[in-house]
Amino acid sequence: MSWADRLQRIDNRILYVTLAVAVAIPVFVRVRMPIPPTIETLGAYEAVENVPPGKLVMVQSTWDAGTIGECEGQCHAVIEHLMRRGQPFVIWTSNPASPPFYNRIVEDAAKRHGRVYGRDWVDFGYKVPGGALAFGVQSMARDFPGYMKSDVRGTPVTRIPALKHVKNATDFGLIVTIGYNPIGEFIQFVQSVYGTPVVFGIAAINSTTTYSYIDSKQIVGMLVGARGGAEYETLVKRPGRGVQIIMAQSFGHLLIIVLVVMANVSALAQRRATRGART
Repeated sequence: MSWADRLQRIDNRILYVTLAVAVAIPVFVRVRMPIPPTIETLGAYEAVENVPPGKLVMVQSTWDAGTIGECEGQCHAVIEHLMRRGQPFVIWTSNPASPPFYNRIVEDAAKRHGRVYGRDWVDFGYKVPGGALAFGVQSMARDFPGYMKSDVRGTPVTRIPALKHVKNATDFGLIVTIGYNPIGEFIQFVQSVYGTPVVFGIAAINSTTTYSYIDSKQIVGMLVGARGGAEYETLVKRPGRGVQIIMAQSFGHLLIIVLVVMANVSALAQRRATRGART
């Protein structure tokens, strides 16, 4: 049997094992390739950079175990950026399963940067149930202390140092909403009414219908799937889950390209051999 025939008859199990090894390499070996940021990721990064010092940022996080692959890197990069700058922020969710996931990221970043709860960040946990988003976002934008009332520790908003002068959405310099399908109510009831800039962190499958919001300037930036997280992590120089996943994807894609080339070369060799035998 010729080498071309052997290539065409490779056992599928060998291919699957080879693919598994390829995508596992970045997990066990530190491999770095250039990850140039896209325009939408740069928009998100610059939006955080442009928030005036001391001005509050709102992070709304709805991702959980089902979207950890795409959204964890996005959340990690945004929180890292805010903590590094010392930009105070509040974080909350409309998904009761989300807090354990974002809390781990926030607490780790706060510990590394020496940030203090109540001064540098505030967690409101599960607020604004999904079925009441339209009403909740409107009410929160109009009267933040009146709607939120207290944080996860039971401290009233009026007694939290970072929120002393907060009244409505105009007191926030930026809103970042991260999840499988970010909350569009922030565009409808906050950005269009109060002018507060909005950034989306979104699953890649939902991003195609959201680019129009960037074109219309209704959002100033967007993190698209694991790629967006990896690009932002690279910008803040803190590689995490996003970079790890995008490296694994790159190795998998590279292997597939190599296998396609090998299959085509062997097929051409077989065809030539067949023609030569006929003549």
